[in-house]
Amino acid sequence: MDLPYADLSEDVQKAMSSISQEEYIRILLQFLNDRGLTRSAETLEQESRVEYEDESIQRIRVAVKQQNWFGSDDSLFSLLLQQNFQSPEARTRALTTACLRHYGHLILTDDRVSALDFLKARVLPLAKPPPAVASALASLVLVADEERLGRMSRSLAVIGGETEILATLSGCLTPGMLIGPARLERMAGQALQHQVSSDHVHFGPIINHSILSDFCSTKKALISPQTTVFHAQGECYCACTNIEHTLLVVGDSSGTLTVLSPAADDPGLRAVKLSHAAVQAVCLSHDQEQVLAGMHDGTVYDISLVDLSFRVVTSFASDAAVVGIQRYDKGFLLATVGGLYYIGSTGGYEPIPVTPNHNDSFEFGALATCDTAVHALVSGHVMQIDVRLGQPMEVIKAAETAGTTMALSSGGQRIAIAGPHCPLVVYDKSYGVVRSFTGHLHERYVIHPSFIEVNDLPIYCAIGGEDGVINIFSMTVGESIQRIPCHAGSCNGVLSLERVGMVASYGDDKKIILHGINR
Repeated sequence: MDLPYADLSEDVQKAMSSISQEEYIRILLQFLNDRGLTRSAETLEQESRVEYEDESIQRIRVAVKQQNWFGSDDSLFSLLLQQNFQSPEARTRALTTACLRHYGHLILTDDRVSALDFLKARVLPLAKPPPAVASALASLVLVADEERLGRMSRSLAVIGGETEILATLSGCLTPGMLIGPARLERMAGQALQHQVSSDHVHFGPIINHSILSDFCSTKKALISPQTTVFHAQGECYCACTNIEHTLLVVGDSSGTLTVLSPAADDPGLRAVKLSHAAVQAVCLSHDQEQVLAGMHDGTVYDISLVDLSFRVVTSFASDAAVVGIQRYDKGFLLATVGGLYYIGSTGGYEPIPVTPNHNDSFEFGALATCDTAVHALVSGHVMQIDVRLGQPMEVIKAAETAGTTMALSSGGQRIAIAGPHCPLVVYDKSYGVVRSFTGHLHERYVIHPSFIEVNDLPIYCAIGGEDGVINIFSMTVGESIQRIPCHAGSCNGVLSLERVGMVASYGDDKKIILHGINR
């Protein structure tokens, strides 16, 4: 077919030429090239030679002009498709080849019926994109109301539909998640608040590594059979890692802390016995040189990773077992069975009064932090608590079967919750349940989940059980893709070390097992 412009790249022209006239496609390609060519929206509209009969397309044009998306951004490539493609193959050729092999910064379409299916089937599981595609592919958002485009940044890629939104905002959402237009608008507004200028909001590339595309569309085994086993002094109850995932710290029932370097040729296994009470929570300091360890008897220790020397930071009542520790501000947040506390850099603690907003008994469980909020399991429900006010902000989960263990994704957007007779449920704070996994879980108990992230996106969730088996669940496939029997007795936790290509598990058999990740 004939193209509106002759200055398009050869690969785009080749892709578009494969679409026949008989398929009745109206396509407007508007292009600002690498030479810094700039045109106003009015000029482009005059040159388009396309008559718009659909009112929704007119609304898109108005929104685009209001935001001056065709201004100084010389890398902007927009593809506007009206109606209608007669086959998925035609849609695939037009969008994936023409857009993804070029800039892919802004895509507007009014293909109401099939845009969502196209994205889920073709774009997200794109198999091993070449480097040019990988570096250029931007966030994709299926927008329900075109008029909302006026509130978006020109750096946010959007695909317009009618009733559903498919969002892959970097660090927040995962391919395959459906949200509503109002929530998308709130999310975009929150993102704008953290930027210097609302005119230059960058959510970053989403699909930029072949491992993501490989596992999105298949049930390929994530964890390799290659393992390395280390032996602790007691039953392993808790673990933590540093930001680079080059350090692993495990606490056990004998009161011993075990430290090793999982990715090094010599792991340098070291251990220090703190007391006779079990270690129930561990967390690295802000400078990654200290470890804070909370004990079953309420004692909190500060351990140096240089020489494993330690000191008592503070002590709670003997019946106030420590159940969670997280870095917060310049110190730590610490949860005991009875309450929430802040421990400053100089030691001592300050109680944080939290009033539960439900009628259940008030009891803290697992703890996780993100920005200014702390997430805690309180009486089995996940609460997001504003530490500055000491009040719960929101009950994120309140189910008939309360959870006893929790994991938070690195971006803080997703929460995994599990417990006795309770399925593994993954929630997104913006709109609710992402997945609920019931199959292949041990019927009695599931323990200490962990998100395994790809390019900072929580694509997988791993969890251990009393049967000693690790289950790997795929957020995209929507079910268990792998079961790994590895511990004699309960597998008490799984910890992702994806930056060094590993996953760690620990259990009642006093074993710390490092599992490789298939690349």
